Amino acid sequence: MRIGGGICLVLVAIAPFLDYSLQILLAAFAISISYLIPGYLLRSQYRKQKL
Repeated sequence: MRIGGGICLVLVAIAPFLDYSLQILLAAFAISISYLIPGYLLRSQYRKQKL
């Protein structure tokens, strides 16, 4: 989860220097990253426990 948080932190630091349209795109990317990375980590932990 720290990986996803770190990526989102970097994206937030970059956002003020971009145009508004790119900020919206960056926000969508950050939201998808913040959901996908923890999901994949939980899935891999579940598979390790299941075996």
